[in-house]
Amino acid sequence: MRSAMLTICVMAVMVGLWAVDGVFADEKVMVAPVRQLIKPPIVAEPIVENKPLVQMAILLDTSGSMSGLIDQARAELWA
Repeated sequence: MRSAMLTICVMAVMVGLWAVDGVFADEKVMVAPVRQLIKPPIVAEPIVENKPLVQMAILLDTSGSMSGLIDQARAELWA
């Protein structure tokens, strides 16, 4: 009697494991690999434009008293 119960229990466990494996077999196929889910971030390189530096000075001297200072500023700008 004991061996019959043991045999029945072992068979029930085996059938249960077989059924569980069959149920979860579809889920194993549907799972995507981790490598496909994780992608490296896209890093855009900054656009660097090499534009020349422009310095501009607008000087208005209506009286003519600052002509020496204007000539000095002009000389520094063109140097």
